[in-house]
Amino acid sequence: MMLYSKTIVAAAMALLLAGPAAATTFSYSVSNPGGNHAAGRLIQLDASYDDVTHAFTWTSVFEAENGMLPDGGWLVVSNGPNPKNNVDEYAILYLDGALGRVTTYVYSGQNNANSFQTTAYLATHDGALSVSDAGSQRTLTIDLVATLENAFLNTPDWDGIQFGTGLQGPEIGYWYHPTKNTRISYDPDGRITGFSGTSGWYDKAYKPVDVPEPHVLGLLGLAGLGVLARRRA
Repeated sequence: MMLYSKTIVAAAMALLLAGPAAATTFSYSVSNPGGNHAAGRLIQLDASYDDVTHAFTWTSVFEAENGMLPDGGWLVVSNGPNPKNNVDEYAILYLDGALGRVTTYVYSGQNNANSFQTTAYLATHDGALSVSDAGSQRTLTIDLVATLENAFLNTPDWDGIQFGTGLQGPEIGYWYHPTKNTRISYDPDGRITGFSGTSGWYDKAYKPVDVPEPHVLGLLGLAGLGVLARRRA
């Protein structure tokens, strides 16, 4: 019995020690955020980011506004600040609904979609954007792994594509500009040579995100070990 109790304690300590090293998936959800609805009205936004695998998702649901719905756009995500005027800190994602493609560049910090003209190309994610319709609604979903983006610049300010991991706390900031009548042209290597479309915008800063608490997960594990110990007793 004493040996088994020691085993339980050792397992519990291993669980607690392993907890902080485990992946954390940050999540953000908002309904009907204020903004400009020129490319459709954003009625629901859900995002997630895994700080170990760099898996990033961004699901946005639009209601038709004057018959208009987005078919592409561009997006910059931060750990809290408004991305505007922050040069060489984040990646900009260009969304091509016709091809289901997401192309990323270093964001120039400007209030436009022209970063591809002046900054470094990062990556092309084919199949990372899906577009689906249901009645008067349209859903745009980004699903990609941002390993290349997040490792691109070896500088203290560089964040690439991520949120929730900032020093000021688990927060998100974003510039999301969905576009209708989106036109994106590419060179043979997949670099963007032109981008156009009628843009709406949803720009936010320092919004709190949800994060599971590691100590809660640890306590749940300890409770399970306690139950097992009682059964063995």
